[in-house]
Amino acid sequence: MGFETVEFKLSHAGLTRGILQKLGLDSEEQNLVFDSLLDGDAGALIRIKEERPELVPLLALQGKSSGFIKNLASSLALDLSELKPQMDDFAYIANALRSLGYEYQIDVASVRGFEYYTGMIFQLFINGEKVGGGGRYDALIPAMSGKNIPASGFGLYLDLLMDLIETKTPAKATLPKIVVKMDADVRKPGFAIAGLLREAGYIVKLYLGGRGPVDTPWELEVLKHAPRFLLTNTTRKMSYNLQTPQEVLEKLKS
Repeated sequence: MGFETVEFKLSHAGLTRGILQKLGLDSEEQNLVFDSLLDGDAGALIRIKEERPELVPLLALQGKSSGFIKNLASSLALDLSELKPQMDDFAYIANALRSLGYEYQIDVASVRGFEYYTGMIFQLFINGEKVGGGGRYDALIPAMSGKNIPASGFGLYLDLLMDLIETKTPAKATLPKIVVKMDADVRKPGFAIAGLLREAGYIVKLYLGGRGPVDTPWELEVLKHAPRFLLTNTTRKMSYNLQTPQEVLEKLKS
């Protein structure tokens, strides 16, 4: 959307909930603590400090790397060995973001919607104002009488965003659609080439498993070794080995 500075906050409901259980809070107490804090109750933190002083170190924990997550146990003076899956999940996502070159702020207590999130939570801020967020909520669909199924999602506050961006008349899309395939080892060049293609006017879809999109005349596979890119015309069944993003653009134009 063209915003120069977006603040990205991360937390993990499963990890935070596990720590709160270690500190002796039941589910109802956990929800009350975070609902009060995140709904803007100015006196909530004061009451927590007075009534549950053991929570103060947790609420103050913030960091900017996956190493911070690994050091949580010593920071809180707790045995968190039972929470290793949640910590590993949190650290994996933090490392993935770092490998893509994204900065973020880890805030263990920043967990709006705490009662239904189960894993990673993220929030987006521009000029200190929240403009979106989401995360993992595997328990939400079963709680609404649905099947036991994993789920994740996010929302953007469109009214706020519309006030912040300069509107432009979109150009009519005439360029073909492209599906980009990559694995975890080539995320950074994969997202980079996807962004470059979008800037050039192409509609880009990311292959996330399964059957994949069926209406894309071009497929671009990002490789770990030379040649770096394999571009395939799915209509003509022709493939091209290419080394640079510029070569990909030139081949598409030709």
